[in-house]
Amino acid sequence: MFKHLLAALAFVAAGSLAAKNEAPTAVPSPHASLVVNQPVAVTGAAAVPAPKPAGDPWAKYKHLTFAEAKALHGEKRVLFLDARAKTEWDQGHIPGALPMPLGEFDKYYDLYKAKIQKAKVLIPYCHGIGCHLSDKVADKLDGKGFKNVQVFFGGWPQWTQNNMPVEGGDGKVLPTPTPVTPAAAPAAK
Repeated sequence: MFKHLLAALAFVAAGSLAAKNEAPTAVPSPHASLVVNQPVAVTGAAAVPAPKPAGDPWAKYKHLTFAEAKALHGEKRVLFLDARAKTEWDQGHIPGALPMPLGEFDKYYDLYKAKIQKAKVLIPYCHGIGCHLSDKVADKLDGKGFKNVQVFFGGWPQWTQNNMPVEGGDGKVLPTPTPVTPAAAPAAK
């Protein structure tokens, strides 16, 4: 029994030492109790999704960077779909985006079916890195036969952090949100 205990301790110690040599890949979710493993590469000032690991359930969808989403926004037949709750869409969304909350997907799909079918590219987005609502909406669209789906993985947070235009639920352009920045530390005396 003592040998088994020593072997177990050695195994745990070796695992923790090996873990220290690996780069962390956990990205905190906007949901405090949820952490997902999503590698992130940092280029310039904006984090962009790194190549997806083998076996990634979302690998079948291209994850757009902010620059790619910005370039596609406003293009004819490109349709952004907001996977967040309808109340969040009402408060502000990417201009031209349709509400497509995951929990009410069928209702909103039926409502906007004609627009969705006319789109050349469908781009769901949600709460950004760590949130997979947009991937799940992409799955639902894929299940309906759409193969023209790409996901804006940085989603709403990257859109607003880059001072992009925002539209309210009434279709009116809202003032560009001011990114939240940490308060400066008081000067030392």
